[in-house]
Amino acid sequence: MVSEAPSYSAIIGCGPSGCFLLNLLRQSQARAKLIAIDDDSGSLELSAADQQVLVRPGEKLTADIGSFEAVFVVFDPSEGNALTYARDVTSRVSAEGAYVYAVAINTPGSSLAETDVASGFGGMAIVDAAWVLEKRGDSDQERALHIAFNFAAHMLTFLTGAIDSGDLSVSQFKEITSAGTAGFAATHVSEAESVYAMTMSKIDSPRVRSGFVFIDAGTGDVMARRIFLRVAAGMPRESNLTMLRVGGLAPFKIMAMLVH
Repeated sequence: MVSEAPSYSAIIGCGPSGCFLLNLLRQSQARAKLIAIDDDSGSLELSAADQQVLVRPGEKLTADIGSFEAVFVVFDPSEGNALTYARDVTSRVSAEGAYVYAVAINTPGSSLAETDVASGFGGMAIVDAAWVLEKRGDSDQERALHIAFNFAAHMLTFLTGAIDSGDLSVSQFKEITSAGTAGFAATHVSEAESVYAMTMSKIDSPRVRSGFVFIDAGTGDVMARRIFLRVAAGMPRESNLTMLRVGGLAPFKIMAMLVH
């Protein structure tokens, strides 16, 4: 964790994939406390997390991990006890008042359904490497996983940075994302037509009920409006979509977080 960063948020990696993602977050200097939880000491060491918690399968988490306004819990639900650890730590920090947001990394070949994973968290996002593999149209699973993990690391670095800077309040984040599952679309250019150039899971526009459209702070008023309307196209009129022009999105110019 950056030493001067306030403890508004924490990112907790559960299981081997969660620990690996923390290592990427350490490299990107995410402004949040990084906490690793696993039953394998090697995964914990790899994480380079601020706090590393070794647990035994079947035992409840007892470590004191602190109090935060927002906690992001990241894991691959198909990996061993990762989902169990994620739900265990969620019950702990939720009881202390934190809003807990899950980020599930779906790997190619996983058979777990969204409904099997979502319960117990305040809200959830899916970064789907299987979807990335399908959209790329090749069989390179390693490349698809690389894209998914790097996107998840960037997205978490951005969100915790926006919370830290005050561009995004925890209450606003909770209002938009709670009790739903989010997917992401992003692009490196400030053009309305390119919004869906890259998606991290399937986005079904008619089912979207809320979301954020994050746009680079340097984007002009007219273009920002065009981008927002392009994202909103095809969604129910009652959808609660919020546009925020912010810093810290690079290398992206637009990132849509759409909740169904």
